[in-house]
Amino acid sequence: MWRQLGLFATRKAAIPCGSSNGVLQLTSENHIKIATGLSLPPSEISAVSTNTEKCFVNNIGYEGMVLSSNDNIIVRLGGSEAVLCVQKFLSVRCKGQDCLLLGEGNVKPFQEDGSGQIDVNFWNGFPKVKMQPVSETVFFSTQNVARKVMLYDCGDNIATVVDYMRRLRSLPYELVVPVYPKKDDMLLIQGEHPGDVWYGKVLSI
Repeated sequence: MWRQLGLFATRKAAIPCGSSNGVLQLTSENHIKIATGLSLPPSEISAVSTNTEKCFVNNIGYEGMVLSSNDNIIVRLGGSEAVLCVQKFLSVRCKGQDCLLLGEGNVKPFQEDGSGQIDVNFWNGFPKVKMQPVSETVFFSTQNVARKVMLYDCGDNIATVVDYMRRLRSLPYELVVPVYPKKDDMLLIQGEHPGDVWYGKVLSI
């Protein structure tokens, strides 16, 4: 079974990774959602799926990237891009076809400003989303995953989408990505002069 999935996923640029969580029965609602998304009648979609928490997508990043549950990603949905938090990946069989590798996740809606436009971070131009995802889950093809992102918590249930894998573009300010050092970590620290780099060990936080 996994050999079939692997061969098919290689052609489709995605491969399920890790151990399977078993074969599970799809709920009637999710079965219909998947069929609708694939533009197929429910009778041609298997009512069971094989689930995993990871998949390898070979058309993202440098020579591919592993996506995992709880990752935040940008997916093309309905002609536009949406920010999702991944729940899991499903392999479902369609009539007359091999298995399809799909993802399941929650959309994090964009925060709007007073004029109804997507609110963006003043310092870097990145959009903001609401941390609390919408209650409804969506299913997406792994072929529609655009890139992985990080969410920087701004407080008040709002986060900035750190779109570090985007195509390079001019930003109004230099982007500073926060890091969270731990005790005994080794750091490179900017010294007193340009090109002066210090090596430091974190003794306490």
